[in-house]
Amino acid sequence: MHELRSLDRPCLSPTGAIVTAIVIDYHAAPATRAAVASLRTFLRDLGDRAEIVVVDNGAAEGALPAVDTDLRAAPAVRWLPQDRNRGFAGGAAAGIDASSSEWILLLNNDAEFSQGSITDLLDAARGERIGAVCPVMVFKADPERINSAGIVVDENGVARDALLGQPVADLPRTPFGVWGCSGGAAMYSRAMLDAIGGFDREYFMYYEDVDVAWRAQVRGWKSLCCPSVRVLHEHSATSRHASAFKLYWSGRNRVRLLAQNLPAAQLRRRFASIVGYELLYVAYYGARYRTAAPLRGRIAGLRAWRAVRVDRPPAISLPPAAGIRAALRRNRAVRALGSSGDQRTG
Repeated sequence: MHELRSLDRPCLSPTGAIVTAIVIDYHAAPATRAAVASLRTFLRDLGDRAEIVVVDNGAAEGALPAVDTDLRAAPAVRWLPQDRNRGFAGGAAAGIDASSSEWILLLNNDAEFSQGSITDLLDAARGERIGAVCPVMVFKADPERINSAGIVVDENGVARDALLGQPVADLPRTPFGVWGCSGGAAMYSRAMLDAIGGFDREYFMYYEDVDVAWRAQVRGWKSLCCPSVRVLHEHSATSRHASAFKLYWSGRNRVRLLAQNLPAAQLRRRFASIVGYELLYVAYYGARYRTAAPLRGRIAGLRAWRAVRVDRPPAISLPPAAGIRAALRRNRAVRALGSSGDQRTG
C-alpha cells in the first residue's frame, strides 16, 4: 500500500463509497480540472457513495495539486501525490491501491463525460462476470464520430479502438459486448482486477489496458460498451499523435504484450505475418515522421522478452488480422480528428 498524504487530512476512502474515479495528472492542471468537473456531474447520483482521486505524477517535482481538494462536497476529491512519475499504468495502480470501492472508474485527463450518468454504467454491469464497462468515446473535434467503443485485438496481437471513425448514429441503443475496454474511460470491477493481478506498472504508458483486457478474457470476464454514456476525448492530447515518446512506448509495450499474452502455438503460426507488420510499421513511421522511436521501442521490448515471458499463455479466440491498410485508415482518422496538444499523464 502506498503512503498517502493530503493537504488537510489523510486520504482514506470514504466509508460506503462504491465507485472510485481516478484521474492521473502530470503538469496538466487545466485539463485535469475539467476532467474532474465532468466527473462530479457524472457521479452526482451516488452522492457520498462515490469519490474522486487525482493521482499527481508531478508531485515530486514541486507541482501543486491539480485540483482543490474539497472533502466536504460529494463526491469528495482526494489528492494522491507520487514520489516520482509513474506513468498511466503506475498511476492507475496507485489510485486503485488507495481505494476500497467495488468499482474503479478511470478517466483520461484529456477527456470529459458529456452524456449519461454513473447509474447507466452500473446498470449495465449487473450481469454475471462483467469485468469492465466502457462509455463511447467520441472525438472532441467531431462528437458525431466514434473515437473508441472498446478495444479489439486481432490474431497478430494488434490492438485497435473498436468502431474508430464510425458515425455515432450507427451504434446499438443498448449495451453490447466488446473484446475489452479502453483505459481512457472505463469502469472496472475490483473483483476482476484482483483476480487477474490488476494493472501492470511496468507498462508505464500505452497497452496497459489491452494487457488487462487480455488477461480478463483468458479468465472468463466479460466487457461491455454502454452507448448511452458518452465521453468527449481530445485524442492524443496526452502525448501528441506520432510523438517520439508515444511511438517508443507503444512499440516497447506492443512487444511486451505479445511476450506476456500470445500463446506459443499462435506465435509460431503467425510469426511471419507479425514480423512483416512490424517492419512495415517501423518503415512507415520512420519515413513519414523521420523518427527511429518505433524501432527503438521494439528493440527495448525484445531485450526484455525472456524476462517477461515466464508463463505459458493460454489460447483464446482472436479475430482475423485487419492488416496494414486498416492501420493506415485508422492513422488518417486520428490525424484528422485528434489533437496536437500536449496535456500529459506521464
